Amino acid sequence: MHEKIQDVMNTAWKNYKDYRRSGDIRQYTKQMSALVEKYKGDPLLLQFAENMAITYAPVINAMAEEKRNEQ
Repeated sequence: MHEKIQDVMNTAWKNYKDYRRSGDIRQYTKQMSALVEKYKGDPLLLQFAENMAITYAPVINAMAEEKRNEQ
């Protein structure tokens, strides 16, 4: 269980860092969807992955808004 929780957290962090580097919201969404999909067979880890995606959403959305305002 510990390894799977670590995977969810590390993958979400990697996706965040990828978004910071690229600014590609579509790619970020695809990556987070893949993370959630990966754990669809385990209700507890699925909920954890979904909650990680929800937790990062306001931050990613604020960064995307800043990027739009710079253009």
